[in-house]
Amino acid sequence: MRHRRGFTLIELLIALNLSMMLLHLMVFALSSLRLPSSQIDLRQNLNGIYQLRQRLALCRVKKVESQKIICTFNHKEHELRFEDDRLIMRPGYVVYLEKIEAGFFEEQDTIIHITFTTEGEVIHAVLGLLE
Repeated sequence: MRHRRGFTLIELLIALNLSMMLLHLMVFALSSLRLPSSQIDLRQNLNGIYQLRQRLALCRVKKVESQKIICTFNHKEHELRFEDDRLIMRPGYVVYLEKIEAGFFEEQDTIIHITFTTEGEVIHAVLGLLE
């Protein structure tokens, strides 16, 4: 029986093919992680709108004005308002949206709407219903 040294051409091609497939999977996974900062900010703001909808679903809204919403949650009165470049809820300091250039609330047929501008893009969303 003869002992051979090294690999056959088929073995080398199979190893090369497997390593290339792993490299392609790794590049695809890493490329999906790299998002422009504007898309990251947009995702954070959309997540903030979702959280705000959940909070307002638990609140009893008393008053909707252009720059603020006053609501009751756990027997405490809270104020949701635009401050600096953020949308916050006080008391406390819960930040829902960031990097807001301008924004306002409006009430139409018992529905609360929010419209805000971020990085030149106008975003309009429904927040909830008035009771």
